[in-house]
Amino acid sequence: ETRVWFFHSTMDTFELQTELVTQPCVDPEFLRDCGQWLQPSQFSDVVQERSLMYMCGWPLCSNELPKYQPRYRWGKGVLHDDSEKHQFCSDACSSESLFFVKQLSTESQQFRHKALVRRPTLLNARRGLKEDKLASEDLLGIRKLIEELCFTPSSESPDPSSSIVEPSPAQQKEALRAQQLKEKEKEMEMEREREREKEREKEKEKERKKEKKEKLQVHRHAHKNEFYANFEIIEIDSQKPTSADPFGLDLESRFKNISILGSKNSENPADSKNVLYGIYVETSSHMFASSQSDIFLELVGEDGETEEIRLDGPFISGSTKSFFVSCEHVGRILLLRLRSFTKELGAAWLLEQIAVEEFRGEEKSTITKFPHQRWVKSQKTVLFSGDATLRKQVSMKSLVGRDAYLKSMQRAYPWSKDHTLPLPGFVSFGSTRWLPADERFHSKKPRKEFFDLSEESRAFLFLSSASPNEAWEDLQSFRFLLSPNVSLETDPWSDDYFTEQFLTGCHSSFLRKLQKIPPKFVYTDDLFSKLIQESTLMEAVNAGKIYCANYEILDGIKTPAAKTRAPLDGGDGQETRNKYSAAPICLFYYSEITRALTPIAIQINQTPGETNPIFTPEDSKEDWCLAKLWVESADAQVHFFGTQLVHYRFVAEALYISLLHTLPPPHPIYKLLFPFFKQTLASNILLRRELISENGYISETFAVSGGGHLELMSKFWKDWTWDEWIIPKKVASRGVADLNNVGKDEVNYFWQIIQNFVNNILSIYYPTDKHVTEDEELQKFAFEVTNKGLGKDKGFPKNITNLSSISEILTAIIFNVTVGFGSGNFSMFQSTASVPSRPLSMYHPPPTTKGSTTIQDIIKTLPTPYLYKKSLEMSFSMSRYSEWNIFLLDFLLHNSTKNNFLFVEPEARESIKKFGAELWAANKKTTTNTSSTTQQNSWLAPEKLCLSIA
Repeated sequence: ETRVWFFHSTMDTFELQTELVTQPCVDPEFLRDCGQWLQPSQFSDVVQERSLMYMCGWPLCSNELPKYQPRYRWGKGVLHDDSEKHQFCSDACSSESLFFVKQLSTESQQFRHKALVRRPTLLNARRGLKEDKLASEDLLGIRKLIEELCFTPSSESPDPSSSIVEPSPAQQKEALRAQQLKEKEKEMEMEREREREKEREKEKEKERKKEKKEKLQVHRHAHKNEFYANFEIIEIDSQKPTSADPFGLDLESRFKNISILGSKNSENPADSKNVLYGIYVETSSHMFASSQSDIFLELVGEDGETEEIRLDGPFISGSTKSFFVSCEHVGRILLLRLRSFTKELGAAWLLEQIAVEEFRGEEKSTITKFPHQRWVKSQKTVLFSGDATLRKQVSMKSLVGRDAYLKSMQRAYPWSKDHTLPLPGFVSFGSTRWLPADERFHSKKPRKEFFDLSEESRAFLFLSSASPNEAWEDLQSFRFLLSPNVSLETDPWSDDYFTEQFLTGCHSSFLRKLQKIPPKFVYTDDLFSKLIQESTLMEAVNAGKIYCANYEILDGIKTPAAKTRAPLDGGDGQETRNKYSAAPICLFYYSEITRALTPIAIQINQTPGETNPIFTPEDSKEDWCLAKLWVESADAQVHFFGTQLVHYRFVAEALYISLLHTLPPPHPIYKLLFPFFKQTLASNILLRRELISENGYISETFAVSGGGHLELMSKFWKDWTWDEWIIPKKVASRGVADLNNVGKDEVNYFWQIIQNFVNNILSIYYPTDKHVTEDEELQKFAFEVTNKGLGKDKGFPKNITNLSSISEILTAIIFNVTVGFGSGNFSMFQSTASVPSRPLSMYHPPPTTKGSTTIQDIIKTLPTPYLYKKSLEMSFSMSRYSEWNIFLLDFLLHNSTKNNFLFVEPEARESIKKFGAELWAANKKTTTNTSSTTQQNSWLAPEKLCLSIA
């Protein structure tokens, strides 16, 4: 007997590793046998491969690993690498694996002596403990136990003191050569066996096809065009949808591509207990919607559920793929369980909808649609029937599915626990990559280009570049910096243009009728003797003719110290310039004769005194122009950080998360609101990270950056109430209903047609107020909004008890994310293009006396050409239409061929169609009305309204 025992097991180490990796949980004795031949490095490969497949690295454990685990952690001032620890589901498994590895030999298998090859022992078997249930005292003693037991000879091992004669090098070489010859012969024999196995498989495949053809019996009724199939799935070639039911394929078209049909006079027709289901899978037309994966589908009905049905891919973007399967009848189908078999790493599939058609004898076939419009990955997904239903109208199986779905949404969209600032609730993600695939931007272009303009965009805006040490020569120089593509106001210094800004677009939110004079506005009636028709200012206030824009919210807001480097006084070198902001009070007078609004007084700061004079049109032109600039700059801060971010974006995000947490897809309110929140989360996360962060894009442009903007948003939110989203109440509380606001008629019209659309939808599912009160899921939505979304003190109803209340809420949501946000956001660039009209920051302190302001003082106060370009780039990026924007009118007009609103009921789809027709009629009226061509009113054209905040 040779003294060297070469490795000649029936399985080589690679096969052993493969078995350990592919099996979720192996037999302990098999693992011990593997330990005789594996080296520590080979077992480490097994652990790593199992962890990459999200299985616990210990082969005796079948637990799954979390999908996302941080690799590093910070503790006691040291960065720890936890990558090895995260390969196991628990400390117990990690210790057992370490104990096992310590016993493995590092010697090559070919030179292991037979007498010394030992089977490793297992920690659980030696300790007698159950898996994953080690006590804390056991965990503390694991390391000592390993040291005691790792190299203690097993009872199965021979006595190490027995004499062993090592083989000579010549013997080893001869034995190795003999072993190589045996392995080569073995490989040749295995190759021959594989060839024989292939031949046997071919014969078996022929037999299966023959048997399949004999078993498949298709019975067609000539007058009904219906089919029955047995056991097998019949796939129909992909076709482009052309009409409506389902997805544009009529009954004859759905079956014309079946290549194998049974005899009409078959002696063995299909079993009467079975039913034929037609499954039609439509993939979205999105550019990246396709998938090469197979999918597995379960039909869940009232009387049971099917096993998983495999539907082979690929699924091509914009196409419909049809399958037919015969199985036992499961009753009325309630929901589908879908699992995608991902063939590629990170692959995802954008499923538009699935329709299931049921054929039963001579009865008319029934179709159940399951709209989805979301991305599908490898995890199991639940698809609900397209019928809109309330909670009390569904069966227990559907209730379980709805509750499970809501719990998954609460895990996928968690509320942020950061309550440092008093702001609306927002999602707990700092990057868009952590969002579910449905919420991300799917494009070849990086979303960062939204803020960082390309060279083509800069060439579109500017004729030339501006260096940091460049200064304005005069107040008209900015016109030579911009390209002809940018339209400018002919006289941005006039009072008429200044007033027009407060009657529309960006400025209109802060103007209100004055009920009493602000206590910080200290004046004398002599100032207004030539500016108003009444003898005193108080008489004009009592007559309802004084309107005020008070920016007290900016009082005390800090501005960054020397954050931006820019030239001072036009010098050659670079010097730092501080930013300044003010909290002005601006009064307007309404003349009943001219029926026009005119600015009559501006106090730049809130603190009255000799160094804070009140400027009027009676002062010098330079004084009055500079005072108006301070008002414009203050309004720019409040409009962007208050109105655009808090009022529209952050409130919409809080409402959307509340919707996802409490309303399942079959709920009619979910179906109605879901399209209006597309990509809102991704847009807001990117904006928080790239734009308003400490070193974001605003740091060079806005005066209240560097932490002041956070304070401003907090103060704005503190005074905000839900009535700000309800336009009739908002207009009434501000007292501006009688003013000739530009776009006032359009705003009222949009509110009315949106409300009519909402009422039509609600009347289908909520016949009475009692149905509203008894809707548990709707009440949970109101509870989520008031407790986690907006807050208890913001005026949102804690309980929704009648139709008028829910109608007002839904109308406000749809109006503000479409009309409200669009009119203020997309007009922002136009209002900032002219330097005098809307500077985002001021670079010189406000004047303290009258009559001392010169043109050079105004130039020093305004942003330099370099900073002016930065401001325009930021406002242009925020207010331009991008490829991510979906226009509301296009969305509605395409609804006749696409299930955009997730509704399948004819009454609901007819209401959507009517809503689109009313918008289209308003759009034609707007384009033909010459009085609607003003700068700000153009953003209220229906064709320019976007579907959501994105």
